[in-house]
Amino acid sequence: MAAVVADVTVVAAARATSERLCHYLEEAGLRCLTAARPADATGAAHRARAYVLMADDFEAGEVAAALHIWGGRRPPPRVVVVPGTGPALAPEGGAEVVFLPRPAFSWTILDAIVGRATGGSAC
Repeated sequence: MAAVVADVTVVAAARATSERLCHYLEEAGLRCLTAARPADATGAAHRARAYVLMADDFEAGEVAAALHIWGGRRPPPRVVVVPGTGPALAPEGGAEVVFLPRPAFSWTILDAIVGRATGGSAC
């Protein structure tokens, strides 16, 4: 199976949330995919340069497992975690993680994806 490659994958339980954010990101010129669960975006066939994870939608174990898998990828992706719960969730490995507190608007998420994050914290 060929890898699915995107600029960014939005992981959110609410389909409307992921679709609206992807629409905004696509308008900004990024190729965007959505996933309803972290496990849907961690398989070997799924690759993205960045992931946006709506962490409150999922159990802590699911979030930690996804961060661990993404942290081991090469090249390492950028991971934007909303809301930003801090370095306790930081993955091992090379992924750059940006924690954004709520409210996180589409433009602040875009800035975090492309490396212009302000107001959040990075690991």
